[in-house]
Amino acid sequence: MRKLFFCNIGWMNRYEGLKGKPDKIIGGGSYIDENNTGGEVCNFLITDDGYVYGHVETIKKDHDRAIRLESFGGKGDRASGIDVVWT
Repeated sequence: MRKLFFCNIGWMNRYEGLKGKPDKIIGGGSYIDENNTGGEVCNFLITDDGYVYGHVETIKKDHDRAIRLESFGGKGDRASGIDVVWT
C-alpha cells in the first residue's frame, strides 16, 4: 500500500498566482493573511520543465516543523512512492 501525505494549504480557484489575476487565496496561515501571497499560490502549474510542483508551509509562528522524508522511505530531499493529498 502506498503511503499518504496530507498537506493543508490555502484555498484558491486556479492557483495561477495572484499578480494580475482575479484569484485570491483564503486560509493557509498568518503570512498569507498579512502579505496576501504565499508559496502555494502557484501550486499545480505545469512548469517549463514539464513538472508540477506544490508548496506546503512548515513554519508555524517561530517553529519550523520539518517534513521528515526518511519516515516515508526517502533520503535527503527526495522520496518516491508517496501520494500527496492537498486539502
